[in-house]
Amino acid sequence: MALNFFATAPTPPTSKKSFFRKYFLEGQHLDESATQTVPEDADFIQRFLILHRKYIAFLLPMIVMQTLWWLTAIRYGWLALYRTRWQMPLIMVLGALVAGMTSEGGGAVAFPFMTLGLHIEPITARDFSLLMQSVGMMCALFVVVFMQVQIEQRAVLFGTLGSIPGLIFGFKFFDPLLDAAQKKMLFVSIWASFAIALFILNSHKKRKTYLKIPDFKPWKAAVLTATGFIGGMNSMVGAYYRLIWEGDVPKLALEYLQVSIPVGVTLAPFGSFLGSHFHRQNDGGVGEKVTP
Repeated sequence: MALNFFATAPTPPTSKKSFFRKYFLEGQHLDESATQTVPEDADFIQRFLILHRKYIAFLLPMIVMQTLWWLTAIRYGWLALYRTRWQMPLIMVLGALVAGMTSEGGGAVAFPFMTLGLHIEPITARDFSLLMQSVGMMCALFVVVFMQVQIEQRAVLFGTLGSIPGLIFGFKFFDPLLDAAQKKMLFVSIWASFAIALFILNSHKKRKTYLKIPDFKPWKAAVLTATGFIGGMNSMVGAYYRLIWEGDVPKLALEYLQVSIPVGVTLAPFGSFLGSHFHRQNDGGVGEKVTP
């Protein structure tokens, strides 16, 4: 009788319940200041905020923004635009979820769809993506902050400081150097390389991660600032710069924005709420539980 020297002892199959719990209910670390238990002397409001924090975080920005949008849309007749501008609200169902669940903006979905699918000029696609992110991702950010999810504040600070001059430099000097075809290819190349790098990184299941950047020094702050300058995208500053300082946002971008806002302000915060339960391998980092 032949012997199989490579045979191994059978391992019990992972139950569906444990698989679901690991990848879809992983949860996130909360900030140290976050109150997770209800104090005995808590009043009704405190008790309600603590017990239902994550639901309030999702519903509050959605209700406020939806109310403002409907009042404005009825006042200025935006609803009529859906007859001809229905494409982007449809694609932003996916784009807003991506924006809320990951560190990517909705432009990661909107830009290639607009330029490659609808054959829209890259400048129009860029401005729509920028303006849409300034609305949707701000709602998603509110969810993260209100839920008191732990974030590395120094990374946010120095990355933002670098992104502001980098954004303006890109608009003024780098953007005019590229034609439409080059912009499309550059976008696809950057995000494809990002996806490959993220896949390789997440394939190391036992890699050590940290709650905060260890041994933070000035050179690490400089690296974060430089990274923000080269690749950062500050949607709020970018929207202000394009709308106010340059003032030449294409009409098509504005019309697509007007009909896509209700999708973005609903699904982006919902994406943050949903992604906060996921394992890092599902969404590229959101919902990651890290080891000290």
